[in-house]
Amino acid sequence: MQSFWRNPQNIIALGVTLISVCALVVSITQTRVMIRQSELMDRQARASVRPILDIAVNRSYNLSTRRIESLYFTVVNSGVGPAAIDEVLVDFDGHRLTSWGDLYLALGPPDSIPNYINNVRLNHGIMQAGEEITWLDLSTNLGFAALLENKTEQLTFTVLYRSLYDDRYLYTWQGGATSNRVFDPRKDAVVGEGFVN
Repeated sequence: MQSFWRNPQNIIALGVTLISVCALVVSITQTRVMIRQSELMDRQARASVRPILDIAVNRSYNLSTRRIESLYFTVVNSGVGPAAIDEVLVDFDGHRLTSWGDLYLALGPPDSIPNYINNVRLNHGIMQAGEEITWLDLSTNLGFAALLENKTEQLTFTVLYRSLYDDRYLYTWQGGATSNRVFDPRKDAVVGEGFVN
């Protein structure tokens, strides 16, 4: 063993091996740091264009007559990027609707109430960041609004939408309670006839 340490070639070879091992450890550590940094930059880029949809029911009443004066549903993209709407599903009292006309029929109005509404197409559209649209406006059909005003808790809206990075999100509005989360195709089934408005 003493002869090993006396030979300068062996000491140089051992030093080179030690330096090589240190360089390998530094390289592996640096690669891990770069991968983590790349993941963080990707998350930051995705967050910088994430859309966030929300639906609100707006009502106003005449204080002297206590009758409804307006009823409308708004959809807002309060996120920082555009939302591409892939699918919209609307249910009333557990039954799938394909149009606002189905909602009118489900409410069973008398013949004296007209069946016209003001609405904007939401399904398969794109909402810009900060955009707010009035999806359904019953302010010009107060008879229909009066029928629906106390039954909004029986409505369920499901919206499947995506960001510029094709990250998919599932928004659910059920009687005023909302949920907005990442879409998981393994457990989230968005099936049925899409809503045409």
